[in-house]
Amino acid sequence: MIIIDPDSIFGWSSFLLLKILPHKLGWAQPDEKVDYHVEIRQKYFYLLGIPFYPTQKWYVIRKKGDNSYYQTTPEQIATINQHFTTPKAPWYSYALPISITLLIISGIMSMGK
Repeated sequence: MIIIDPDSIFGWSSFLLLKILPHKLGWAQPDEKVDYHVEIRQKYFYLLGIPFYPTQKWYVIRKKGDNSYYQTTPEQIATINQHFTTPKAPWYSYALPISITLLIISGIMSMGK
């Protein structure tokens, strides 16, 4: 009997849009050694492992050697937005709707031949 994990069929995930070092935000001196950085991540919903649509931007702090995400405060987000433009969701975060549209178009074009 084959058991399919529902998390592999659909769910939520995120990918990195922008990595920011603390000295770029004025949180540390350029020569100061720090063990963290700030990430702007794009959360997205996936279906069959393919990104379906982006949901929200996620601002997190990551420590070196730690896979955890640490939540930023509204004040930290305001500082980040003062220094950097928030990146837009890339085209590949809409991969599934784009693929379906292309399949429909190619099917319509092949029917006309």
